[in-house]
Amino acid sequence: MDSSSRSRRAFTLVELLVVIAIIGVLVALLLPAIQAAREAARRSQCSNNLKQMGLAMHNYHDTYNSFPAGAWVFNTAGTAPAPSTTDCTSGNGRRAPWSVAILPFMELQSLYDECEMTRDFIGSNGDTTTNEGRNRAVWQTRVATYQCPSFPARSNPNNHSNYFGVMGGGDTALGYCQSDNVGRRFYRNGVLYQNSSTRMADIIDGTANTFLVGEQRYQTLSGARTDAHRMGWASTNRGGNSATTGTLAAAQLPINIFAGHGGTHDTTWGSSQVNPAPPGANGMAQRTFGSLHPGGCHFVMADGTVRFLTENVDLNLYYYLAIRDDGQAITPP
Repeated sequence: MDSSSRSRRAFTLVELLVVIAIIGVLVALLLPAIQAAREAARRSQCSNNLKQMGLAMHNYHDTYNSFPAGAWVFNTAGTAPAPSTTDCTSGNGRRAPWSVAILPFMELQSLYDECEMTRDFIGSNGDTTTNEGRNRAVWQTRVATYQCPSFPARSNPNNHSNYFGVMGGGDTALGYCQSDNVGRRFYRNGVLYQNSSTRMADIIDGTANTFLVGEQRYQTLSGARTDAHRMGWASTNRGGNSATTGTLAAAQLPINIFAGHGGTHDTTWGSSQVNPAPPGANGMAQRTFGSLHPGGCHFVMADGTVRFLTENVDLNLYYYLAIRDDGQAITPP
């Protein structure tokens, strides 16, 4: 056998380039599929988070004959009236938001036991009160169920929330009171609002047709501000001249109306310490919902079902679904 027959034939440069090109095409086709599969898994986990909240809300209702208050806020007289044009900015006594109240029904009894329910909860980390006791430490604790896996930002501490109670909606003066700050509205025509005690029977439009909790990308986090004013899953409402909600929002602006999120822009106070706030951002975090899922965000309805609502939904339909008793029993699309 001669030497030519024993030698192995190597790849030519052209053949090698063709193989590399084929591999490149296959990788280019495969990566979007992998990313889509991962997003589908994250979206499924997000939906499951909301299902847990919906179930916890129902168990709370079974126990106390109403849904929890969106946030308890006491005025200077020591009473807790429903918001009106005169008391929506009061609140020297700030008690637990809904996200704390349902902890025992989310298998988080031990964390709930750390709370001091007769003491103040904070709205933002910059709030100071001598009556907070252990509640600041609770506020700083991460609760994974309140965090969407598709949300890229993490605050310091990692205690943010991607889910806000729906306090109502609409764009008329009939459903809300206005704080001293433009844009910060306190609605009371939904299910979870300031000092609410909504019962199933109060949801006239039907529990399957009314929002309970919605996905949120606009809670202001430490990445948007260098000072202490950042918020978390246990943030309650703030009173006074800078009144704002902690974990409550209304359907007034379209879903995902602003690019970015609360980790990159100051969407609560509207004057970021790090990044410029988007136009009209003051109070934006309490006037709309949104997510980092493509095309829309999730809501859990008052009957416990979870729906994904497109960001292109008709605004009037969006309002109807946020209001509990407008006589518009509209089925979510």
